[in-house]
Amino acid sequence: QLRRPLFPPLPGTLPEPEIWARLVRALGVVDEADLRPLREAAAQGRQAYTEAFLAAAATNPTVAKLTAYVLYETLGPTLPDGLAGAAALWGLAQKTAMAYPDAVRRAGHADGNALFDAILERPSGVTFTVHNYEDDFALISHPDHKIALE
Repeated sequence: QLRRPLFPPLPGTLPEPEIWARLVRALGVVDEADLRPLREAAAQGRQAYTEAFLAAAATNPTVAKLTAYVLYETLGPTLPDGLAGAAALWGLAQKTAMAYPDAVRRAGHADGNALFDAILERPSGVTFTVHNYEDDFALISHPDHKIALE
């Protein structure tokens, strides 16, 4: 569920993602040159952004470590209704679609971008995966795929 704000912010207050972004900016740990191509890709659409972001994260450890910040700064401004902070969910949608592609498709989403769009479009909630019963034990991360009671 992606909850929208119920009230306008009080004067002088900032959304939490902006507070964190200002801290990262003040620390100077991300170079503007690393963000520029991602901003340009975001302006071209979600697919262009996906390709650019995955390439940047694979080749730039800072982008990979500060994913939430990078998404907020580059994808966030393209999102509707002041939802820049929801940009972090794009990363989670991509990760989910990569880890469980069949379950994401069974839930009606072609890929991570479609899942992210559904999250944005349905603020009351969305089914993001549908797993088959026979696959459930594979979701348990222990090597024996059993539930550890101790």
